[in-house]
Amino acid sequence: EATAQLLEHNPRGELENFDFEWSLSDTATDAAQMRLVANLNDAAFSARGAVPAIWGIDGYTELSFDTRKQRLTGFADVDSQRLMFQLPALFNDVWSYDHINGRVAVDLDASDGLLLTLSSGVIAAESDAATGHAQFSLFTKRTSDEDVVANMELMVGISRGDIRQKSIYLPTAPAVKDSLRNLMTWLDGAILDGTAVNSGLIYRGSVLPSSNPNDRTLQLVFNVENGTLRFDPQWPVLDSLNGHVLIGDRN
Repeated sequence: EATAQLLEHNPRGELENFDFEWSLSDTATDAAQMRLVANLNDAAFSARGAVPAIWGIDGYTELSFDTRKQRLTGFADVDSQRLMFQLPALFNDVWSYDHINGRVAVDLDASDGLLLTLSSGVIAAESDAATGHAQFSLFTKRTSDEDVVANMELMVGISRGDIRQKSIYLPTAPAVKDSLRNLMTWLDGAILDGTAVNSGLIYRGSVLPSSNPNDRTLQLVFNVENGTLRFDPQWPVLDSLNGHVLIGDRN
């Protein structure tokens, strides 16, 4: 069951310096402990449900699997020069990075449906659009009675970013509620240029399209230097602005 759940994400890439251990803990039930250690080269996983898609993973991983408990645990230390990340439940665009460094832990329990927890430490990221840090945790639950839960906490801090490329960090995916998507569309068209410093976003709550808006919260803050603002298409464009933009949920 755990293997089937993992294959749904279409894992691919190369394993180098591969080390695999298998020990039979109970001959009567064929229960076993497995451990895998390897370097990752251009590994990738496809998105499914709330789990993001990731391409270009380079690094090191340790994974352990208990066949009796149907539980997979472990971590990956990522140090990639070409990583791409997409969270289709919230964002339309792929986030591409010139350098990513950080650790992501995984805990997959397939003994009764699916319980998956992904959690990271502080991840350092560099790209043409922005330089900064991020941290996230994702919990998903699917059971035989179709009780589905998908909650995420995401914190993104941008030390310096290109305002012209801000749209990739604005949640406008089809699953996003119309009121929030409309606000993000206005923001994308209103702040045209400039540099974002010490800016970021925080998201907490469900990433299911059917979830109640009260079950999630989103805050964005942009400190803009030398910005260009078009508040309304009928108004003159303002430039050379320094300002502070704060958005809390739909306000």
